[in-house]
Amino acid sequence: MKKISILILCFLLFSCKEEKAEEKTEVKTEEVSAEQPVLKTYNGFLNESIPFFMRLEYSDSGVSGEYEYVKVGKVVRLEGYLEKDSLFLKEFDEKKNHTATFKGVVSKNRSEVSGKWFSNIAPHVYVFKMGEGKKVVKRKEEVVLEGEYESASYSEGDDEVDEEDGDGGYVATLSIRKETDTKYYFQILVGSTNCTGEVDGYFVIDENGMGRYSSEDCRELVFKFGKNKVEVTESDCGLHGMSCSFADTYVTNK
Repeated sequence: MKKISILILCFLLFSCKEEKAEEKTEVKTEEVSAEQPVLKTYNGFLNESIPFFMRLEYSDSGVSGEYEYVKVGKVVRLEGYLEKDSLFLKEFDEKKNHTATFKGVVSKNRSEVSGKWFSNIAPHVYVFKMGEGKKVVKRKEEVVLEGEYESASYSEGDDEVDEEDGDGGYVATLSIRKETDTKYYFQILVGSTNCTGEVDGYFVIDENGMGRYSSEDCRELVFKFGKNKVEVTESDCGLHGMSCSFADTYVTNK
């Protein structure tokens, strides 16, 4: 009887040791199997009309990457984190200023993300949606913004005086100087024998690739950029006379 009891006790002790060994093996396996970084490339739209590309790396330490608008072609750095299925991304300019935030919901396999984009520069909030895929939209030719421009309507040397309008010697020039990737200093000068105007300040590039300026004396100036030209439109700008305007198409005089 004693021998049987001893055999049963030994069997139980041996079984316990095996279970503990298995538990230790499982713990070690879990420690080694840390999540490897996952790279994703997305095509997306902001406000259902503004195309962009985004590249993200998901890891245990967070989410990082970059994105670029098709119309602008400028790469913007992103940093953030994923909490369950909620993605939070901050975008930064080249001076490390926090310029905007993406807040979205990620699909189970991280192939799609949708949510809202919040600007820190202007009071804009837009919906966004993006899906995994390769670049399928060609980037527009990069436009050089800096430089000296003059009105396409009045070429240099066109100083013939119009007896009826009195607009002889009309001048309209635009100067642009880069401050940051999204902020530019500008100056517009217009003038003729009976009308003058001047405005200067800083415009900010928006998500559509256009520059926007506003002040107490000028409700809004919008700068639309093309190859070797800038189209300027204005709204309620009181910084010039009645017979002249800042609104014009300015071409580079290089």
